Amino acid sequence: MTGRADQVELKEDEEKRLLKNLFRPDEKHKQIVLHIAFSCYNHWLTGCSRDVVFLIDDTTSINPIEFQNILYFLGNVINHLDIGPSATQVAMVTFDSGSHVQWYLNTHQNKTTLLSALHRVHPYGGNEHAADALLFIESNILVGSHGDRPSAPDVVLFLTDGHSVDGRLQHAAQQLRAKSSDIVAIGVEQADMLDLVNIATDRQHIINVRDFQSLLPVVSRVVSLICH
Repeated sequence: MTGRADQVELKEDEEKRLLKNLFRPDEKHKQIVLHIAFSCYNHWLTGCSRDVVFLIDDTTSINPIEFQNILYFLGNVINHLDIGPSATQVAMVTFDSGSHVQWYLNTHQNKTTLLSALHRVHPYGGNEHAADALLFIESNILVGSHGDRPSAPDVVLFLTDGHSVDGRLQHAAQQLRAKSSDIVAIGVEQADMLDLVNIATDRQHIINVRDFQSLLPVVSRVVSLICH
């Protein structure tokens, strides 16, 4: 009979495999290498009960390799959180000219299935309509029927590399902030700083990185903002 320690070890091995598989460059892109650091693998945060929504830009300005970097970054964020119905729940929505639900807060209740779902996410492409996406989160994701818990603070992690083409961004962000306790805004490359300022809770919740491979070093900061 398999002991509890063996079961935990098997579960952790599966989570590591899923995290590694989030970035598997093809022959054309073998020169792109990401360092996978598992030294702190088991040091996830306990006592952090949050309802977290990943709101991720998947417009045509982001190529497939860059999108894989985003998924790898998100996998590492998940890896640092204690996932479960009484701990942290995670939903994911990708957006372009429309908003696409990848899963709801109550869809995946453990880290293994969550990482597996992340591995299956693919970009749609299109123009960036961030205001519509923010309003979509407010009315369709942060609701009790899809797992939002009154006892758990809501945190939205917004990531983009561009500029919203609609003019209602500030209003939409204000409406979402009225419902969500925190919005962390991450801008990559040429992301519009004014958009990030309008979206984020405050300037301390804005993170800028020069390229998609530079997302990995800010994982700890993102986790700290989620669980502060």
